[in-house]
Amino acid sequence: EINQSDISLVTVYSTYSSVNGIFIRPVNFRNYAFLADGANGMQIVDVTQVNLPDSVTSFDTDGSATDVTLAVINGKLYAFISDYGIGCVIVDVSDPGNPQFTALLSNSTQHVITSCVDANNKILYLGSDEGWINVIDISPLPSPPIQRLFFGTTNERINGLYLSDSSLYCAYGNT
Repeated sequence: EINQSDISLVTVYSTYSSVNGIFIRPVNFRNYAFLADGANGMQIVDVTQVNLPDSVTSFDTDGSATDVTLAVINGKLYAFISDYGIGCVIVDVSDPGNPQFTALLSNSTQHVITSCVDANNKILYLGSDEGWINVIDISPLPSPPIQRLFFGTTNERINGLYLSDSSLYCAYGNT
């Protein structure tokens, strides 16, 4: 049983923007927070010492980052940044201090809100503001990914995606 008295705030880290998504991942014996930080793109923060977060670097996505997820594909660690006005920006973050642009998946008719990755099958799922899910083959990375399928689920914004076994769960609704 978890009691509220067992939970405490350890520290606060401010980007002075609008953090919309976070993904924590260990890389080379350090823990990093990858932040989808609105107009600031992706921020990378060393959180190895949780009470002393330390800014490492940032990556400008040229739009408004709404979500970020990470996965190892073909031996490299990639960040998949959902960027509302741009699409999905794929960045090699194998070296968190030196993120490298890899690819841009853009669609002028859809605004990407969220994503999830099936690393085993090398599939990227993108959820849009317009209620569409894009299914993308990321097995060619670092070469350009391949659009495989897109389908509409609803006319409402897709706010979150989660993959479990062979089921893709979709959280949607306009706010």
